[in-house]
Order: sequence, then structure tokens, then C-alpha cells
Amino acid sequence: MQYITGLHALQCPCSLGTPGDTHHTSVDWTYPTLADTSTAFYKDYGVETDKEVARLSGNRNVANHIRAALDLLAQGKVNDVCGLKREILANDQLTPELFNKVIELHTENVWNRVSWFIGCEYGIEWLDFLKLKNMDWPTNPNPSFEPVAPEDNSLHAFVQARITEFKRFQKISTLAGLFHSVLFRQPEINRIVKIELRAFLAKLHPEELWFLKEIDHYPSDKTLENDYLKLCDFHKIS
Repeated sequence: MQYITGLHALQCPCSLGTPGDTHHTSVDWTYPTLADTSTAFYKDYGVETDKEVARLSGNRNVANHIRAALDLLAQGKVNDVCGLKREILANDQLTPELFNKVIELHTENVWNRVSWFIGCEYGIEWLDFLKLKNMDWPTNPNPSFEPVAPEDNSLHAFVQARITEFKRFQKISTLAGLFHSVLFRQPEINRIVKIELRAFLAKLHPEELWFLKEIDHYPSDKTLENDYLKLCDFHKIS
């Protein structure tokens, strides 16, 4: 059975009552993305039949929003479903169903990337779920977006790169690496490094840090909080 999926399906209303995708409004409907339940990873799960599609003539089979997202994840297209938790599904009651379907991908090559993405979207909920299932936590598929040049391994270059990375991607794991590494290399902290760090830390208030940890960013452990407080104390920031 053929059905519409992917970004096209995310723009169609479904029985879940979820918002779907509102970012890719310019997607071309001349050739909507089609898949076949006989060959698709999730078979006929979440495919709604005989639905009216506003942009097409005649009724069609269409993936609901969970299924459309799962099809994209199965292809490793995680960027197409950014905002899955808060914008596309926006319904915490659907989280258990989503998790139980996502974990079926654990035998596929895309698993670590998908698991990391779900961890970024759902935070500790996903890690608790993996722990319950005796599954390993994912590892960062992109450990450094702004690598320090090999010829400049100074602490100042490292600090600048990590701050730039955090401002761009807002990843809690970036802060954890920055805090821990700076404390580890504390003897190298000179006036220039101190100025850079002090300006950054002064703007990163504790409330913002905890908010980032709790909402939808990949969580860290208590070490992050301790390192943050140590750095603030070192720089005399209250």
C-alpha cells in the first residue's frame, strides 16, 4: 500500500490532533513523498487510509505525524524533525508511544544518531527510558562543531571555540566540556582567558543554565553544576 509520508505528511492534519510541521510550508506538492508499507521499516503502523488531502485530488493514504517523523528518522533525516517534542507533536501523552517505536530502530545503522537526537529533544525522559530498556546511552555524533586548530592548542583558543559553539548550538554538553576542561587546565588561565570567561559566565545566569538542562537539551550530571559554581567562584561572579 502506497502512502504519503515525510514532510508532506507532516503538513496534513491527522487523527492525533497534533500540530505537525509548520516550517516547510514551501514544500513542493507536485511530487509528494511516497512510500510503500510492504517495504517500509514500520510497515502499516500509523498510516491513515482514504484521507482527503487539500493539495491533491482524490483521497490518499497518509502517515500520521508520529509515523511521518519515524520514517524521516529511519532515513537519518533528523534535521527535518527538529522541534519534534514541542512543535510537531506537542503532546506529552504521545511520548511513550513514540519512544516504543523509536527504539525499534536500535538494530539499524542510524540508531546512535537517532538516539542522540531524541535525547536532545526529550532530555532525561529518553535517558531514563533507555536505562529501563537496558540500552546504552547515545554518544555525540558531532563531538566538536568548532574544532580548535591543531596549530593553536592554547586554552584561550579552546575557550573561544567552545563559547562560539554553545552560542550557535545551545548544547549543554558543550558547556560541560568547557567547564571541566578549563578547571583541569587552570594553571594556564591568564588575563585574556579570564576576561573571555568572565564575560561569558556573567551572562549565563544559573536560572538559564538549569532551564536549558531541564527543557530539551542533552543532560549532564551533577558535575556540570559543580564545575559551573567553581568557575563562578574562581572569577568572583555571584
